[in-house]
Amino acid sequence: MIYVSISGRLGNQMFQYAFARKLQKANPSETLIFNFDEVHRDKYVSGFFNENQLEYFNTIGTEKQDALNYSILQYIVLKVFKRFYPYAGDFLKKNKYERKWLPVMEFFGLYFLSIGYHPFRLKKPWWVKNIIVKGSFECDRYFDNCQKELREHFKPKSPLHKYNRELLEKIRSSNSVAISIRRGDFVDDEKIKSTYFVCDKKYYEDAIDLMKEKINNPVFILFSNDIEWAKENIKIEGCECFYESGKDEVWETMRLMSSCKHFIISNSTLHWWAQFLSDNERKTVIAPSRWYNLDFKSDIYQKNWILLPVSVDRK
Repeated sequence: MIYVSISGRLGNQMFQYAFARKLQKANPSETLIFNFDEVHRDKYVSGFFNENQLEYFNTIGTEKQDALNYSILQYIVLKVFKRFYPYAGDFLKKNKYERKWLPVMEFFGLYFLSIGYHPFRLKKPWWVKNIIVKGSFECDRYFDNCQKELREHFKPKSPLHKYNRELLEKIRSSNSVAISIRRGDFVDDEKIKSTYFVCDKKYYEDAIDLMKEKINNPVFILFSNDIEWAKENIKIEGCECFYESGKDEVWETMRLMSSCKHFIISNSTLHWWAQFLSDNERKTVIAPSRWYNLDFKSDIYQKNWILLPVSVDRK
């Protein structure tokens, strides 16, 4: 069995699901079991309801849910691991501790890593009954042989809303550029803001100017969890500009965003997946030079992205 702990919201859940699919591909006789305990436990976080958002897409196996089934040895190793875990430290300190433990944890089938890439053993060792997977896995190397099937799995089950038909047609018939702006908890929660708020107004202004230079007749489509802020603060001259309602379900937002041809993204996993799922092989993607307000280079960046400096790097 391969047990996968799912946490966070849609973008996070997609990364965890994607790595799980790669593991099952390497172990076709093993059953995938998903566990949503963390999602249910953190049902209301920073103004958002957490839920199993994978169920809105053509994902496979997410209905198979159960508790994480640790062996006695895994339970003992995990207990020692947690005994000295730096819960009070920042995530850099936590990541350093996790990497120190990786050889031991991986040997016992405990694939635990909160951030960053590690080339985990794909084939389940004969001495391990169950692999337990828990982490973020925010790097395309975790699912580099599953990209085609993931594009199918991450198509929404529900049909397009009628009121979005014109917008989707405009997106498909033009050199559409998705501008994805995440605010909400990134600006309202001081703890989250100190770590994640990197995309200020100037970042978007510089990205728009650069996109105008690179793309003929761009049509900008703005997406945000604070669409009124976007309308008031992001001014685009000389080009067509449209706005998503800001009230769509997450699966509808993902459908519209991923249908765009080019992307200006924030440091958001939801926005990362929108550009990844785009069918445009010649897409231009502009992203912030930092994913965190810390001295840490994230493995989430893809090749050929254009990175623009953010507020911290301009000082």
